[in-house]
Amino acid sequence: MFFLDKTMFQIKGQIIIGLFFLIMVVKNIRVWRFNIVRIGGILPKPKFFLVINLGLQFAAGLALIIDYGSSVAAIVLIILI
Repeated sequence: MFFLDKTMFQIKGQIIIGLFFLIMVVKNIRVWRFNIVRIGGILPKPKFFLVINLGLQFAAGLALIIDYGSSVAAIVLIILI
């Protein structure tokens, strides 16, 4: 936990990826209407699925930044992409 077994290169990469996903959460909230319309064409209850997606994305991005469950967080982010 907290980057004890990682090299400096791995730490920087993990933090950059986590920050990227946190920034994407902010961006997706800013274009909320567009995302609702886009998801609504594919899934029923688009608001529900968008909130779940943003919550998972935020939690996984934060987990990468603080190196808590980073392997699980990476898998969650891969599935969300």
